[in-house]
Amino acid sequence: MITQMVTVLGVQAHTGGGSFEKLTVSGTPPTTCTDLRVYVAFRSESQANVAITSGDYFEFTEVQLEVGDSATPFEHRSYGDELLRCKRYYEEISGGSDAFTFSAKGQGSTSADATINLTVPLRASPTLNSVNSRAFGDSGTFDASSSTTPTVSQFDANNPVIVINCGGFDALTNNKIVNWGPVSSALEIDAEL
Repeated sequence: MITQMVTVLGVQAHTGGGSFEKLTVSGTPPTTCTDLRVYVAFRSESQANVAITSGDYFEFTEVQLEVGDSATPFEHRSYGDELLRCKRYYEEISGGSDAFTFSAKGQGSTSADATINLTVPLRASPTLNSVNSRAFGDSGTFDASSSTTPTVSQFDANNPVIVINCGGFDALTNNKIVNWGPVSSALEIDAEL
């Protein structure tokens, strides 16, 4: 919900010539600004250089917001590079029929410390969502947990590995190695700002 409108920071008009044009808009938000939103608007025929008719369309490419007093060349990143950058903030491990399991060690009879290998180091210690999970022992049997929220027990900002403590069990053995994994829902590892 918008509670306060902010003054328009800049306007740039397209010539309407039918070809791609680079449009740059610069502006300075007020020092009290806590929420910045970018809108693209289309003017009426009486205000614009050309009429928009049925079948016309607009394409936007290379949109970039940046801090500074002038626009810089567009920074091209590959999908893979962008994905790795995003995974510093969020990673998800699929649940479902024990498809993904991780090495863990019993911590008493009610919890296990599981080692999670991440794609890249996280930017900060993450929060985790509540999941149902299982811990499999060497005999092929398992102990199922109720829906619990694991906690991070070991985190290092330069290391792509975290250790999480998963509770809700009742038949684990202290210091015994098990395979732990989420059962039905994904484990969300969230290090957002």
